[in-house]
Amino acid sequence: MNKRNLFFHLLGLGGMVAGLVASGITEWVNEKKMEEMVEEKVDKALAERSIDEES
Repeated sequence: MNKRNLFFHLLGLGGMVAGLVASGITEWVNEKKMEEMVEEKVDKALAERSIDEES
């Protein structure tokens, strides 16, 4: 395999690895956002419940 061909193979492999890493990071960020949203809704529901119980 000549140097030019090897370069393009390595470039393609590097692009694939970068895509997989970016996909993993995106998935992790989306999961954290979902956890935050659920936590906010639970906190809001608990606050409303405590206000109703005090009344």
